[in-house]
Amino acid sequence: METDTGTGWERHRRTHFDEMVVNYDRVRPKYPSELFEDVCKYSGLKKGKKALEIGAGTGKAIAPFIEAGYDVTAIEIGANMTDFPHGTV
Repeated sequence: METDTGTGWERHRRTHFDEMVVNYDRVRPKYPSELFEDVCKYSGLKKGKKALEIGAGTGKAIAPFIEAGYDVTAIEIGANMTDFPHGTV
């Protein structure tokens, strides 16, 4: 769906949240632990199992997988998102 201001997928909008990373992380809700438990159960949790996170943001969805023993490769286009203090990540 296109609007007068574009589709929302224009290249210059891809780093929108990178310009406000602290606020983004503050208001972004945490994911329920049951979600990660289900993913780990479904994928057959094993230490060293590989996971790929595309659009990692501030890492809220990565930490539980790292803590579960996954070998995570994360890709993030925003330098500020990448440099954000991620706790265990």
